[in-house]
Amino acid sequence: MKKGFTLVELLAVLTLLAFVAIISIPIMETILSNSAQKTKNSQIKEILEASKKYVLKYDNKLEYDEDNEVLIPLDDIKKSEFLNDEKMINAETEEELNGCIHVKYNEETGKTNYAYFYKCETLNYTGSCFNFDANEGEIQGLNTSAGGCSNFETLEIPTYINNQKVRSIKGIDNQNNAYLLHSKKVNFSKALYLETIKEHAFGYGVTSLTTYDEIDLSNNSLLHTIEEGGFSDSELKIRKIKLPDNLKIIAKEAFQGNTLTEIILPEKLERIGESAFKSNRIERLEIPGSVKVLGKHAFAYNKLKTVTIMNKASSNDFNLYNEPFAENSGFTNKKIIWKQ
Repeated sequence: MKKGFTLVELLAVLTLLAFVAIISIPIMETILSNSAQKTKNSQIKEILEASKKYVLKYDNKLEYDEDNEVLIPLDDIKKSEFLNDEKMINAETEEELNGCIHVKYNEETGKTNYAYFYKCETLNYTGSCFNFDANEGEIQGLNTSAGGCSNFETLEIPTYINNQKVRSIKGIDNQNNAYLLHSKKVNFSKALYLETIKEHAFGYGVTSLTTYDEIDLSNNSLLHTIEEGGFSDSELKIRKIKLPDNLKIIAKEAFQGNTLTEIILPEKLERIGESAFKSNRIERLEIPGSVKVLGKHAFAYNKLKTVTIMNKASSNDFNLYNEPFAENSGFTNKKIIWKQ
């Protein structure tokens, strides 16, 4: 009678367990990440609902600027009767939520819009390193002819330039003025009023292979559009991207040709353009139910294993759906999970 396992059998079991771990750990990490994101989104909704009640009661005491905008510290909302004055922990970062709420009243529609910033630090830049159109609130490249305006360790996109809000970042024609040609990192966290990253804004001017470990846009809560080729260049490789909660449009080729292994798409996203994430390394993907347009080859040439599409029954529920997952080795439409 056999009383134990042989060394060969034990090695076989250990090999099997290691193989199972290799497969299951990334899946569990994705599940936990998605769960944390949903918890965080629920927290933000609670904060914004409390903010609406706060503004309704204290509107006449708020100091709106000339654009009918105001930033309210979250601590003020917590101290009111509309939100418990307790620590609220961000489920994704495990840091306390203590930012501020952006409130903007639109005179044309009569509506008030709300957005939450995780960090509320501002920067009023008064130097000469940015080409800036004050009327449009638009950065139009770097002024590298000015002293000290090249070779940044970290290029900070400011909240204001000479007291004017930064609303957009434009792609540039002059390669010498390209943002990424002169910086090792880009910090967007203080660009609180940034609404649009325009065509090829950060997808131009990389003259040799450049790798960015992470582009973090998570604090840019007013950012609604990343235009064509916004972060795409043959020499640019981005390993990780954090997108903001209120992003609506990711246009054509916005992140094409990077080295992304995962992407968490925001719940309010409406449009993913043609080839938007083509030629990356994404393995698992969840497309939120808010997405109405899914462009041709949007996720082609990745390493997709599973795709979950929320609140849709079939490809007929999209305005545009033409081989968005083409050229993923071994991936077929049968691996798409339609989750209603």
